[in-house]
Amino acid sequence: MRISSKIIHKGLLGLINLAFFIPLNPAYSESSKLKLNEPVTVAVRKFKNFAGDFAENGVIEGANGEKIRVGFWKPSFEIKLAEVLTNELANTGHFTVVERNNLYEVFEEQAISGIQKNLTKAKYIVIASLSDYIPNTAGSRSNSDGRILIFRAGNDRTQVDTYVAVDVRVINTSTGTIALSRTIEGTTSSVAKADRSGLALGLIDTTSEKKSYETTSATRALRAALIKVVDYLDCHLYLKDECIAEFEAEDEKRKNSTEGTLNLF
Repeated sequence: MRISSKIIHKGLLGLINLAFFIPLNPAYSESSKLKLNEPVTVAVRKFKNFAGDFAENGVIEGANGEKIRVGFWKPSFEIKLAEVLTNELANTGHFTVVERNNLYEVFEEQAISGIQKNLTKAKYIVIASLSDYIPNTAGSRSNSDGRILIFRAGNDRTQVDTYVAVDVRVINTSTGTIALSRTIEGTTSSVAKADRSGLALGLIDTTSEKKSYETTSATRALRAALIKVVDYLDCHLYLKDECIAEFEAEDEKRKNSTEGTLNLF
């Protein structure tokens, strides 16, 4: 009877272990996995304009020969756009950005090594710059008019696109090498609308036209590109999942569409 009691006792202990300890293992494993995904510490450099003087002082000719100023860049954008990039990275919850007072100075090596007081060492330095700017890069127009008995109606739609390209590089501070590099594109559109309606009978025509204009700007296209930059950095530095293949496919498509169009003069 003693042997059978011991067997029963061990069996009960085994069941208790199965009931309480085994279900805890996956949770423990999951928590261990989460600890591995610590936020990535980065520093952000000033956002430079490498698109040339046109981005700052560019002028184009309008449909009627008038001069239209399309330059938008200002020296203050170097820090303002770096601030935008900093905020968007921090908002993901996946990055720790070193304190802003030290982000934009020329002494980046101090930000790298953490020499300055209370400064966290950055694992990567993010360098983003405007590399291309093309206003009115493409457009489309649609027109329709109709009449039923004495009723007239019609509309016009004109769309014009603005394009910017942002080059981003990520420097590994441990090795001093480029860990990642990519060109990110951003496009926004301006839409002009004209809606017509009224009555037409013989010499009498009461048709009126209502016009509206939904404008865009290079800065909006630039912000769209910066948001995509954040998605790219989040994917490659933190998530490291199937999003990498998606970005690679997108970049290959971009390269194919721009092949043979390089013009530096």
